[in-house]
Amino acid sequence: EFGVIPDLRCATLSGGEARRAALVRLFAADPDAMLLDEPTN
Repeated sequence: EFGVIPDLRCATLSGGEARRAALVRLFAADPDAMLLDEPTN
């Protein structure tokens, strides 16, 4: 569980929530490879 409410629009999410939502979308797409820019930032 990532703690993101699915009915909210991305524009209303905080920065951290938007990043978590982006990760959920990335993992849901099941890519063969991921390119992370500054993954420890």
